[in-house]
Amino acid sequence: MTRLEASAYASARGVAGVDGLRAYWREHAALCERAVASSPLSTLIVDVSIGDWDQRRRMILDRLALALVPDEPAAETDLRRCVGTYRAGPAGARECSVELRHGGLVLQGLLWPDNRLLPKAHGAFEAESWPLELHFEEDDDGTVGRIRAVGPALGRGRIDGVFERVIRSEEVAP
Repeated sequence: MTRLEASAYASARGVAGVDGLRAYWREHAALCERAVASSPLSTLIVDVSIGDWDQRRRMILDRLALALVPDEPAAETDLRRCVGTYRAGPAGARECSVELRHGGLVLQGLLWPDNRLLPKAHGAFEAESWPLELHFEEDDDGTVGRIRAVGPALGRGRIDGVFERVIRSEEVAP
Protein backbone atom coordinates (compact mmCIF):
# COMPACT_ATOMS: atom_id res chain seq x y z
CA MET A 1 0.00 0.00 0.00
CA THR A 2 3.00 2.25 0.33
CA ARG A 3 3.21 2.36 -3.47
CA LEU A 4 -0.46 3.36 -3.73
CA GLU A 5 -0.15 6.10 -1.13
CA ALA A 6 2.92 7.52 -2.92
CA SER A 7 1.14 7.51 -6.29
CA ALA A 8 -0.28 10.44 -8.24
CA TYR A 9 -3.64 8.62 -8.21
CA ALA A 10 -3.86 8.61 -4.40
CA SER A 11 -2.61 12.17 -4.12
CA ALA A 12 -5.12 13.50 -6.66
CA ARG A 13 -8.03 11.70 -5.00
CA GLY A 14 -6.99 11.92 -1.35
CA VAL A 15 -7.26 8.16 -0.82
CA ALA A 16 -5.16 5.78 1.27
CA GLY A 17 -5.12 2.29 2.76
CA VAL A 18 -7.46 -0.53 1.82
CA ASP A 19 -10.24 1.90 0.87
CA GLY A 20 -7.86 3.68 -1.50
CA LEU A 21 -6.83 0.38 -3.06
CA ARG A 22 -10.47 -0.59 -3.56
CA ALA A 23 -11.19 2.82 -5.11
CA TYR A 24 -8.25 2.35 -7.50
CA TRP A 25 -9.43 -1.08 -8.68
CA ARG A 26 -13.05 0.07 -9.03
CA GLU A 27 -11.95 3.01 -11.17
CA HIS A 28 -9.64 0.72 -13.16
CA ALA A 29 -12.53 -1.71 -13.82
CA ALA A 30 -14.85 1.12 -14.91
CA LEU A 31 -12.18 2.47 -17.28
CA CYS A 32 -11.69 -1.00 -18.81
CA GLU A 33 -15.44 -1.48 -19.20
CA ARG A 34 -15.76 1.88 -20.99
CA ALA A 35 -12.84 1.02 -23.29
CA VAL A 36 -14.37 -2.34 -24.22
CA ALA A 37 -17.83 -0.82 -24.76
CA SER A 38 -16.48 1.86 -27.08
CA SER A 39 -14.10 -0.38 -29.01
CA PRO A 40 -14.99 -1.32 -32.59
CA LEU A 41 -13.17 -4.61 -32.08
CA SER A 42 -14.95 -7.85 -31.34
CA THR A 43 -14.48 -8.60 -27.65
CA LEU A 44 -14.95 -11.47 -25.29
CA ILE A 45 -15.26 -10.82 -21.58
CA VAL A 46 -14.19 -13.79 -19.51
CA ASP A 47 -15.79 -13.87 -16.07
CA VAL A 48 -13.16 -15.49 -13.87
CA SER A 49 -15.72 -16.17 -11.13
CA ILE A 50 -17.40 -18.76 -13.37
CA GLY A 51 -15.92 -22.15 -14.20
CA ASP A 52 -12.26 -23.09 -14.16
CA TRP A 53 -9.36 -22.11 -16.38
CA ASP A 54 -9.73 -25.14 -18.65
CA GLN A 55 -13.31 -24.06 -19.43
CA ARG A 56 -12.23 -20.44 -19.93
CA ARG A 57 -9.40 -21.47 -22.29
CA ARG A 58 -11.86 -23.52 -24.38
CA MET A 59 -14.24 -20.54 -24.54
CA ILE A 60 -11.42 -18.24 -25.72
CA LEU A 61 -10.27 -20.75 -28.33
CA ASP A 62 -13.85 -21.23 -29.57
CA ARG A 63 -14.23 -17.46 -29.98
CA LEU A 64 -10.99 -17.33 -31.98
CA ALA A 65 -12.03 -20.38 -34.03
CA LEU A 66 -8.91 -22.23 -32.92
CA ALA A 67 -8.60 -25.87 -31.94
CA LEU A 68 -7.07 -26.91 -28.65
CA VAL A 69 -3.70 -28.50 -29.23
CA PRO A 70 -3.00 -30.66 -26.21
CA ASP A 71 0.45 -30.48 -24.66
CA GLU A 72 2.68 -33.47 -25.16
CA PRO A 73 2.55 -35.24 -21.83
CA ALA A 74 5.83 -35.13 -19.95
CA ALA A 75 6.89 -38.16 -17.97
CA GLU A 76 5.92 -37.74 -14.33
CA THR A 77 9.39 -38.89 -13.25
CA ASP A 78 10.93 -36.00 -15.25
CA LEU A 79 8.49 -33.51 -13.73
CA ARG A 80 8.95 -34.81 -10.18
CA ARG A 81 12.69 -34.02 -10.43
CA CYS A 82 11.81 -30.30 -10.69
CA VAL A 83 9.54 -30.18 -7.62
CA GLY A 84 10.96 -28.24 -4.70
CA THR A 85 11.74 -24.86 -3.19
CA TYR A 86 14.16 -22.42 -4.82
CA ARG A 87 15.76 -19.16 -3.65
CA ALA A 88 17.56 -16.27 -5.33
CA GLY A 89 19.03 -12.92 -4.45
CA PRO A 90 20.93 -11.68 -1.42
CA ALA A 91 20.49 -14.12 1.44
CA GLY A 92 17.84 -15.98 -0.58
CA ALA A 93 15.44 -13.04 -0.35
CA ARG A 94 13.26 -14.27 -3.23
CA GLU A 95 11.69 -17.69 -2.82
CA CYS A 96 9.45 -19.73 -5.06
CA SER A 97 8.33 -23.32 -5.20
CA VAL A 98 7.40 -25.78 -7.92
CA GLU A 99 4.64 -28.33 -7.31
CA LEU A 100 3.32 -31.27 -9.30
CA ARG A 101 -0.44 -31.11 -9.88
CA HIS A 102 -2.68 -32.97 -12.31
CA GLY A 103 0.25 -34.22 -14.35
CA GLY A 104 1.90 -30.81 -14.75
CA LEU A 105 4.10 -28.32 -12.92
CA VAL A 106 2.77 -25.29 -11.06
CA LEU A 107 4.88 -22.33 -9.93
CA GLN A 108 4.14 -20.59 -6.61
CA GLY A 109 5.51 -17.35 -5.18
CA LEU A 110 7.13 -15.76 -8.21
CA LEU A 111 4.24 -14.59 -10.38
CA TRP A 112 0.63 -15.17 -9.37
CA PRO A 113 -0.62 -18.17 -7.37
CA ASP A 114 -0.86 -21.53 -9.13
CA ASN A 115 0.92 -20.39 -12.30
CA ARG A 116 1.03 -23.33 -14.72
CA LEU A 117 4.33 -24.16 -16.36
CA LEU A 118 3.91 -25.16 -19.99
CA PRO A 119 6.48 -27.60 -21.43
CA LYS A 120 8.67 -26.09 -24.15
CA ALA A 121 11.56 -28.56 -24.37
CA HIS A 122 13.20 -31.06 -22.06
CA GLY A 123 13.81 -29.18 -18.79
CA ALA A 124 12.41 -25.91 -20.19
CA PHE A 125 9.00 -24.41 -19.50
CA GLU A 126 7.09 -21.21 -20.19
CA ALA A 127 5.12 -19.57 -17.39
CA GLU A 128 1.55 -19.43 -18.65
CA SER A 129 0.46 -15.85 -19.46
CA TRP A 130 3.90 -14.38 -18.67
CA PRO A 131 6.93 -13.65 -20.87
CA LEU A 132 9.10 -15.87 -18.70
CA GLU A 133 10.93 -19.10 -19.43
CA LEU A 134 12.19 -21.41 -16.72
CA HIS A 135 15.10 -23.74 -17.38
CA PHE A 136 15.67 -26.47 -14.80
CA GLU A 137 19.42 -27.08 -14.66
CA GLU A 138 21.08 -30.22 -13.36
CA ASP A 139 24.04 -30.54 -11.04
CA ASP A 140 26.95 -32.88 -11.85
CA ASP A 141 25.10 -35.76 -10.17
CA GLY A 142 22.04 -35.33 -12.44
CA THR A 143 19.70 -33.78 -9.86
CA VAL A 144 17.94 -30.50 -10.59
CA GLY A 145 19.86 -27.90 -8.61
CA ARG A 146 18.55 -24.59 -9.89
CA ILE A 147 16.08 -22.76 -12.08
CA ARG A 148 17.33 -20.19 -14.57
CA ALA A 149 14.44 -17.78 -15.16
CA VAL A 150 14.76 -15.75 -18.37
CA GLY A 151 12.51 -12.84 -19.34
CA PRO A 152 12.13 -9.08 -19.65
CA ALA A 153 11.65 -6.55 -16.87
CA LEU A 154 8.06 -6.48 -15.67
CA GLY A 155 6.06 -3.83 -13.77
CA ARG A 156 8.13 -3.74 -10.58
CA GLY A 157 11.46 -4.71 -12.09
CA ARG A 158 13.19 -7.91 -13.07
CA ILE A 159 12.11 -11.28 -11.79
CA ASP A 160 14.52 -13.32 -13.85
CA GLY A 161 17.70 -14.79 -12.44
CA VAL A 162 19.04 -18.00 -10.99
CA PHE A 163 17.10 -19.67 -8.20
CA GLU A 164 19.09 -22.26 -6.25
CA ARG A 165 17.25 -25.31 -4.95
CA VAL A 166 16.74 -25.47 -1.20
CA ILE A 167 17.06 -28.94 0.25
CA ARG A 168 14.78 -29.29 3.23
CA SER A 169 15.21 -31.98 5.85
CA GLU A 170 11.95 -33.69 4.77
CA GLU A 171 13.35 -34.02 1.22
CA VAL A 172 16.41 -35.95 2.32
CA ALA A 173 15.99 -39.72 2.22
CA PRO A 174 16.66 -41.49 5.55
